[in-house]
Amino acid sequence: MNQKLGLQLLGEIMQWSDEQARDEFRWLKLMSRIRYDGYEDFRAGVRFLERLSVWLQQFKPQHRETAYQFVKNRLVYIGPAEMQLLVERLYPEVIERRLVRAVSTAQEIPPYLVWRSPVAVADLIALRRKSLFMALSDGARIDEFRRANVGILSNEQIVVATQLDGSKWRDLLKELRKDQGASATFEEIYLIDDFVASGTTLLRFDEEGQAWKGKLVKFRDTLREAQDALSGAKATADAARIHIHHYVASAYARCVSTTLRHFF
Repeated sequence: MNQKLGLQLLGEIMQWSDEQARDEFRWLKLMSRIRYDGYEDFRAGVRFLERLSVWLQQFKPQHRETAYQFVKNRLVYIGPAEMQLLVERLYPEVIERRLVRAVSTAQEIPPYLVWRSPVAVADLIALRRKSLFMALSDGARIDEFRRANVGILSNEQIVVATQLDGSKWRDLLKELRKDQGASATFEEIYLIDDFVASGTTLLRFDEEGQAWKGKLVKFRDTLREAQDALSGAKATADAARIHIHHYVASAYARCVSTTLRHFF
């Protein structure tokens, strides 16, 4: 569908007057060009105006203006450029600052003095290597995360899934101990994903089965399986810290995040 036809269809659906249609068409053409047509999950050949028209038709005519105003004035659109920036800034803005705080606490010095102490810097480098980064889904963009941190993080500490077989755990532990000594274990684990809304895909209680389900349950199980696969050797420290990071989260997900802290 070409843009002119799409605008005409949208005008008919919304029952706009000629004057209102001209004003709205200017805004729609601008936003389609600089923002929404860059959305990568449209089907081939489909653009924003076509999808907006289809979406609006699900509402009763008297409710379509409210739905349209929501898209125009309230919708928060995070496109590929914004998501790429969030991926690139994850390590320097979130993870490294957390590692610095951990080292400063252990050394009993302020975080800003960590870089002045050779001992603290050595501890920071070691803790960085003892951190494991795992993708909770394809949306984690873990390959982009790896490329953004070349020279900082090792490829042997970044994996594309949380459910790993025994051979993969053995390889990860072997490479870690090659760098950090024969007794080294992972002390920080980061589970990364793109978006969380309700948090139910991470963790939910199945009333019928009277059991917990979700990605965190599967990750906990894979940790237990790793213990067996490694013949008693530990891949993670007893006091390993598990961090769950999403590039984007709803306000509701932030409110219920305290539930996850007590799961493991």
